[in-house]
Amino acid sequence: MSYSVLTNILEQLDSLSLDEKRILSNHLASLSEQNKSVINRSRLKVIESKKIDILDVANDYSASNLRFLIEDKEVIFIVDLAKNRSLFDLGGLLESLRELLGFEVVVFTESMLKEQYRESIVNNAIKL
Repeated sequence: MSYSVLTNILEQLDSLSLDEKRILSNHLASLSEQNKSVINRSRLKVIESKKIDILDVANDYSASNLRFLIEDKEVIFIVDLAKNRSLFDLGGLLESLRELLGFEVVVFTESMLKEQYRESIVNNAIKL
């Protein structure tokens, strides 16, 4: 947007009453929530459509028991990693999943999750 367009918008906002500003704010918040919902549903569809590919990639890094949560900015995968594997394998899995899915992903083992959040995350995660 150009400077003059932004200036015009700000001038119009200044002319609104407090109630009108509150209504506008609520409407914008509602649109934001709807947008998040659409994004989360599309991420879920991508994960579902690429389930076999995701499991193949996980197998390449000896990761099993994949679970995931869809958050605002990313998808959190929780995996079990074979005992003979290292953080390098987890990093490789992370990069491979990002490339495969095309959106921000983080990967944790259950033990990497902070204890105060672990139970909630694990209980709310969706098994792949």
